[in-house]
Amino acid sequence: MEQLLKKFGLIVLLGIAIVSCKDDDQACTEEFKSITVVIQNFDGSPASFDELILINQNTNDSTDITNNGGDVFTLVDDNTPLGASEEFLLRGIQGGILVVSEPYIFGRDDCHVMKIAGKSKITLD
Repeated sequence: MEQLLKKFGLIVLLGIAIVSCKDDDQACTEEFKSITVVIQNFDGSPASFDELILINQNTNDSTDITNNGGDVFTLVDDNTPLGASEEFLLRGIQGGILVVSEPYIFGRDDCHVMKIAGKSKITLD
């Protein structure tokens, strides 16, 4: 009887270990993640820009940021090549005047991009 209980306990532990293991490939294929920012004028209307760029502070490479519709702008997504942690500067120009200068830190885990630091909403004066 004691031997049977030991075998049963071993089978239960083995079953728990198998169930708790996660296949990383499956976890990474389901979701496409993007990091966005809402940018509005002081009155709450969507902001528009002559130029809105995201500058990688390490490489000085810049990317034009386009409006997704309304006041939402995508900064990075899972197609953006990123290391574990990289610093960026979001710069927006209206009528030749710099109106947005916001720092961000983005990174990537095994599957997706992530925002480490930076605003989710910017309101222009």
